[in-house]
Amino acid sequence: MDLLDQYILALVKGFSRPRKPAFLYTVMTGKRIGQAVTDIHLARLDELFGLTPFLKQDIFFARMKQLVDEGAIELRDGEIYTLRQIETEFFEQGGWNGFMLQDRPLIFFSKSVTCCSSSKQ
Repeated sequence: MDLLDQYILALVKGFSRPRKPAFLYTVMTGKRIGQAVTDIHLARLDELFGLTPFLKQDIFFARMKQLVDEGAIELRDGEIYTLRQIETEFFEQGGWNGFMLQDRPLIFFSKSVTCCSSSKQ
């Protein structure tokens, strides 16, 4: 089980009630939709928000299928349930701060483009 699987499972375990796969994808990619932001704050999972902004949807759903096939999770009525305890300590150790750091790359690249384009003139 790699870190992407652990990330998915850490989010599944972190919410107090089952979630739909599309909701988890929204959280993982950091889309700031009202329900996702509210639920992330209520579950105190701000640190895990948006850690995989470039994750492709087909890869995410392939991983979900793999986790179901392995027996780590179960899909019932379109919602995800955990079936067995799997270590997710890599993400539970804290310090990720995904919600607060999410826009940093955009700021960096906007500044570097401004900087580099003005120096060429």
